[in-house]
Amino acid sequence: MELTEKEGNDVAFIQEPYTVNKRAVGIIKMYRIFTSSACRCRTATGVTNKRIDALLTKEATDKDTVVVELIPI
Repeated sequence: MELTEKEGNDVAFIQEPYTVNKRAVGIIKMYRIFTSSACRCRTATGVTNKRIDALLTKEATDKDTVVVELIPI
């Protein structure tokens, strides 16, 4: 996530995040992280820009895929 902050990216796609109790950990709390709640997730999406509204689509999300709708405010 340091690279994301340094480069100024708005969205980060994370492969194989470190998880504890089905939650991605080790990521700065000010970022919004979206993961699957089913078993151990293998992917995550992080939104770093507060001017982007994000909505998780649970119907299309599984442990290998996280579908997030991004809407600029």
